[in-house]
Amino acid sequence: MPEQKAGSLAVLILAAVFAVVLTAAAARADIIWLKGGGKLEGVVVADTGTQLKVRTAAGEIAVDKSKVDRIEKKATPTQEVEEKLKALDPDDAEGHFELALYCRKHGLRKQEADLYRKVLAIDDQHPGANQAVGNVEHDGRWMTPAERDRRVAEAEAAGMREKGLVEHEGRWVTPEEKANLEKGLVFRDGRWMTADEVKRADGFVPYKGGWIRKDELDARELTDRFTDVLRIEVKVSLTPHFAVVGTYDDAELKILADAAEATYRQFGSVFAVDPRDNLVEGREEDEGNPRCLVLYTKKALDYVRFVDWMMERYPQDMPASRANLMKQQKGFYFVYPGCYVAGYQFPNTFQQVRASIVHKLSHVLLQRVFYTGNWWPWWLIEGLGTWQEIALLGQCDTYCITDQGYGVQGGDPAQKWAGLSRWKEVVKSMVTGLTDPSLIELSKKGLNELDFRDLAKCWSLCEWLIAQNRDKFVRLVQELKAQKSIVEATEGAFGISPEQLDKQWRDYVRANY
Repeated sequence: MPEQKAGSLAVLILAAVFAVVLTAAAARADIIWLKGGGKLEGVVVADTGTQLKVRTAAGEIAVDKSKVDRIEKKATPTQEVEEKLKALDPDDAEGHFELALYCRKHGLRKQEADLYRKVLAIDDQHPGANQAVGNVEHDGRWMTPAERDRRVAEAEAAGMREKGLVEHEGRWVTPEEKANLEKGLVFRDGRWMTADEVKRADGFVPYKGGWIRKDELDARELTDRFTDVLRIEVKVSLTPHFAVVGTYDDAELKILADAAEATYRQFGSVFAVDPRDNLVEGREEDEGNPRCLVLYTKKALDYVRFVDWMMERYPQDMPASRANLMKQQKGFYFVYPGCYVAGYQFPNTFQQVRASIVHKLSHVLLQRVFYTGNWWPWWLIEGLGTWQEIALLGQCDTYCITDQGYGVQGGDPAQKWAGLSRWKEVVKSMVTGLTDPSLIELSKKGLNELDFRDLAKCWSLCEWLIAQNRDKFVRLVQELKAQKSIVEATEGAFGISPEQLDKQWRDYVRANY
C-alpha cells in the first residue's frame, strides 16, 4: 500500500525533526511515542480530538492523533525534586545538600538556593552548603564575609584597647595623640605643631593672606612692589647678590642677572674680596637686604616712576634736584644707604642695557669697597668700568656724563664715544704720535672733560696694570682711597713717578697693540 508507506515515512521524518529540536527543558513532562518509531518530548497542552498540541522547547506543535502510538507521562525535574524532598527526613542535612546539587545539575537555581538555606538551618557549619553560598571559614567556623570582617575588626580593636590606644577617625592612637589631633595639631619633627607651624617648618611664610615658599618670597615681594611702583607688570630674576627687576621676559632678565653676578665675581677676583663678605648688602634703613637692586625698563616713563619712588624712599639722599637730574639721564647708580642701579633702554639695544649694568656696577663696587666719602679720580672710575665691560662682554657700549653735560668739551656728546673697535687703534695712534694725555693730566679731568681719547687711555691703563701686576694696581687704588695725589699714589704703589709709569705703559702699547 503505497499511501500507507508514504504516511509512515512522513511520521518518521516528523518525529526525527521533533527529536532534534527538543531539549531537556524543565517544563517537559510527556513523551509522545509515534507510530513507526520516533518520539516527541514536551507537554500536551490541548487535545482537540484529532490533534494534540504539544509545548516543546521549540514552541507549540500540532500532532495528528492518528500518528500517535501512545503517550507516556514523565515527571519534570521540578516534580522530581518535590517528590524527593517529601521523602527526605527534615533533619537530613546531607540529603538536602545532595538534592541541592541535583537542582544545580538541572538548572533549578531557585530550588537550589532554597535547599542550601534548609541545609544551613539544619547544620550551620555544613562545609558544602557554606561554600556554595559564599561563606568563609574563620577561626574554625563558617560565617559570612561580613561577619568575618566584623570579628577581625573587633579582635583588632580589643588588642588596641589592651595597648591603651583609642580610635580617632579610623586610626588607633594614644589618648594624648587624640587630644592633640582634635585640636588640629600635627606631629612633626618630634613635637606637636599648629597648621601654621607646619607651614613654616615646610619652608612657607605668610604672604597677603596665604602662604608662599620662603625661597620665592623675595621675588614675589619685588614683583608686587615694583609692578605697583611702575604701574606695569615686571618680572624678577634673583642671584646671590642681585635682584634684577624689569619689563623684560624671563630669559632676558636672566642674561642681565648673569652679567651682574659676573661683574661682582670679576671685581672680587681683582681686589681679592673675601667671598664671605657681601659688597652690596644694605646699610641703615636697608640693613639686612642682601641684594643690590638692578632695575631696567624698556621705556623712559616707567624709569621716571622708579626715580619718584627713590625720592620718596630716600628724601635725604635723593633730593628733588638730584631726582630731576636722574630723570634727564638714561640711568644712575646709588651707593648708600641702599645699593641700586637703574636705567631704561629706548632707543638703545638690549646689549647696551647689559653693558650699562656692568659699567655702573663697577662704579658701585669700587665705592663700596674703597669708600672715601668723595668721588674717585674719574680716570680710574671710568677706566675700571670700561675694562670690566670689555673683559666680560668683549666690547664697550657705555660712556658717562653728568648734569653739566659734555658741553664742557664744546662738542656733541656723541663725540665722546668711539667703541671698542676703535680703542686700540686710537691708543696706538696717540702713543705713536706722542699725543696721549699724561696720567697727571687725566687725574685733573672731571667726568665731562674726558673725551673718547682720554677714555681709551683710561681703559688701556687699567687693562695693563691689572694684567701686569694686579697687587700693585690694588695698592694704587688704596693709595688713592687715602686721597693722596697721583704722584704720591704712584710712588707708593709702584715706587716710580707718574711719568715713568706712563713710559712703561707706552712701551707696552707699542709692543702689544
